[in-house]
Amino acid sequence: MRLGIIGLGKMGSNIARRLLNNKHNCVVFDLNIYIIKLFEEYGGEITFFFKDLLKKLYTPRSIWIMLPYGNITAKTIYQLIKYLNTGDTIIDGSNANFKDDISRFKLIYKKGINYLDVGVSGGIWGLSRGYCLMIGGDQPIFKIHTYIFESLSSLEKNIKFSIFNKKDYIYCGNTGSGHFVKMIHNGIEYGMMESYAEGFNIMRNHKNLNLKNISEVWIHCSVISSWLLYIIYIILKKDENLYNFIGYVNDSGECRWTINTAIEKSVSAEVLTASLYSRFRSRNNNNYADKLLSAMRYKFGGHIE
Repeated sequence: MRLGIIGLGKMGSNIARRLLNNKHNCVVFDLNIYIIKLFEEYGGEITFFFKDLLKKLYTPRSIWIMLPYGNITAKTIYQLIKYLNTGDTIIDGSNANFKDDISRFKLIYKKGINYLDVGVSGGIWGLSRGYCLMIGGDQPIFKIHTYIFESLSSLEKNIKFSIFNKKDYIYCGNTGSGHFVKMIHNGIEYGMMESYAEGFNIMRNHKNLNLKNISEVWIHCSVISSWLLYIIYIILKKDENLYNFIGYVNDSGECRWTINTAIEKSVSAEVLTASLYSRFRSRNNNNYADKLLSAMRYKFGGHIE
């Protein structure tokens, strides 16, 4: 099977490169001609036209879309539907709203086209570290594509206990489940980042504390050790004063959806709600905590203030 990939941005480009590094046959397309030409050096087959990508894939065709969620992803999917046949598969790797997956699946299903929604975590580090993947859709279609998920997942076993799942991807359930789980994942991410930022902000206001060294020692065997903490260490090692950041912290939408879902289900989410509100506040009154939040977003995801 050959895989088509549409969208070679920060995430899409690294996903395509990781698949190529694992000897997969990929045909790539992006509106940016310069980016497409780079993939000739990586060993991918390139195409400069949307329709040509479809012609170069074998039936049944599988196409991974890695575009920003919203209108651009929706338009691309609806354009694909016009040209795909029964048995072809669309894989949406964006941070889409799970409700959009459910609504568009009704149209896709009528045409006999398969659909997988994939929540992708790993940021711009995914090329080297691999990705954590959360997948929704029909289980038989998921199983057909496991060879892709195997190659993209990290396969790093930092926690070597037999009770843990040995795979870094998971089938979550029916259509929308993958993006739903990723939505909650990102909501939790907001809360974790806010906790770290507030803690370091308190220490920042205490005399003679070396924040870099503290973050480093916490990485090792601490209860609060995490990859985010490792990122904080890298950030502080380079610039403890965070001079390159003003502390304006954006949000990409998933935490809002998480909170709205909590409201719909009458489930409390105090920490996640507070973490989102803190980002709103940062846009008017930034401090060290906000700068560290912004620095973390840039370091793991390449997000610009």
